[in-house]
Amino acid sequence: MKRIICWITAIFCFFCSALAQEQNSTLSGTVQWQEGVSHDGKVFGTHQLYNGLLMKFLAVEGMIVQVTLTESEKHIIAGVYIRNNTKNAFDLLPQNLSLQAISPKNKNLIYEDYESVARAIEKNAKKDASMLLLAGVFASRSQSTSYSTSNGSAMSNVMVNDNRGNAAMGSYNGVYSGSTSTTTTTHDPGMMNMALTGAENIRADGLQQAAWVRQVALKANTLYPGQDIVGLVFFEKDKKATGFMVRFAVGSLVLEYPF
Repeated sequence: MKRIICWITAIFCFFCSALAQEQNSTLSGTVQWQEGVSHDGKVFGTHQLYNGLLMKFLAVEGMIVQVTLTESEKHIIAGVYIRNNTKNAFDLLPQNLSLQAISPKNKNLIYEDYESVARAIEKNAKKDASMLLLAGVFASRSQSTSYSTSNGSAMSNVMVNDNRGNAAMGSYNGVYSGSTSTTTTTHDPGMMNMALTGAENIRADGLQQAAWVRQVALKANTLYPGQDIVGLVFFEKDKKATGFMVRFAVGSLVLEYPF
């Protein structure tokens, strides 16, 4: 997922100065990405490959929007760069970007708020750390059992009286033997320390990833003339999907990017 940071760095080297001139936007409706010039010269589309990422770029009368898709274990992630070279300001909301799986079947993928994504990462890291600690407790335990055996003999005299007053006396000798066992449980401090260190690393890595998500996520902003913004938008992952359509409502336009 952090590979997109390289994409963010590369974006600013991608645009030519001719596209940086301020313009008035007169287009509205839906514009789908295609390579080259279209819409009577009002739209310019191109693409770039950077470290394996396919980036698709549209310049629409001064509005510059670039989109790429990548994925993590649980999410499809859209990376977006927008520059407003028009004379109008507009509100930018991450919810304005939608993602649709288009093959092998159509399915609208659910948008996930970046804060929910960050909290899920923290929760999963905490759970994994707890599981590692539990495994460390059992792995560090060792048991030893000791056995002892005792032998001996005994002699006893017995006298019995019946109801007529007659008495009888006898004696017996007996031999006995027995054994006892004792089990002792100990803990290996080295194994336990390894588990503690591993759990702490998992928690720290989870916190770091969650902080990164909060930092790079696309957030709601008003984009004024001459300003640009870059960020990531998260969607549920469909492991069977092989083709996607990104739609982004920007001002009066809906831009479509097939992937």
